[in-house]
Formats: sequence, C-alpha cells, structure tokens
Amino acid sequence: MWKYFDKITDTKYSDKTAKSGTKYEYAVRAYSSGGNSVLSSEKAIIYLAIPEFSVEATVKGVKITWEKVAGAESYKIYRKISDDSWKEYKTISASKTSLILYGRIFVLIPTAIPSAPCAKSKGNFTGSDTGSLLRPS
Repeated sequence: MWKYFDKITDTKYSDKTAKSGTKYEYAVRAYSSGGNSVLSSEKAIIYLAIPEFSVEATVKGVKITWEKVAGAESYKIYRKISDDSWKEYKTISASKTSLILYGRIFVLIPTAIPSAPCAKSKGNFTGSDTGSLLRPS
C-alpha cells in the first residue's frame, strides 16, 4: 500500500527525512493539467550517511579514523596523491573505524557500502507540471 509523501513540481527530489541504514521504496505519480495521472514502478534504495572522518599524523604514519555508519557492511578507502586522480585504496570491514598508513601522506575518503543490494534509478518525467512522491505505508 502506498501513501502520499510529498508534492513536487520539479523532476528531482531529496528526501531529507531518510535515516542511514534504512531501506526506502519510492514511486512517483505524474499528473497532467487535465487531472489524469500515471504511477511509476517503485524503486528501492538503502540510504547510507556520508562518513565523518579525521586524519592525523602519527609516528607510525597517517591515521584515518571515521564514525560508524548505520547499515554499512564495509568501508572503501580512496586516496589521491598530489594531482593524481582518486583511486580505491582498500576495503575495510564495518567492525573497524580506523586505519594507519605507513610512509607517504595521502588524502583519504572513507565511503560506506550497504549491507544489502539495492536498485538505483534516475528518471525524467516530462509532460506534467506537478507530481507527487509516494512511499510504502
């Protein structure tokens, strides 16, 4: 059963009420100016918060520490050396929240990986000036 979630007048929307680690399903109902409507198929996603992290120099090397993210199964650490492009450096278990790198100094970004697969979809809805976003009740 779907319930009305929010009215939108654009072809994009951000659900600012989403909680990390929670699976959400969405559908969009498009309306014409004459009142006709059509409901999209539903799409599901597990929302994960962006990890908060810090970096510090230690005698052993560079230590990166991050906050646990609800719903994360693992973390991927990305690094960039000088003007090079970002590259995946290491995948870490969700039970760990820090890593020490020996030697050179890197710029690092931890990203959370969901514990369950999810579908991601982008779509454009045209021919309508208003719509509504729906979520299962």
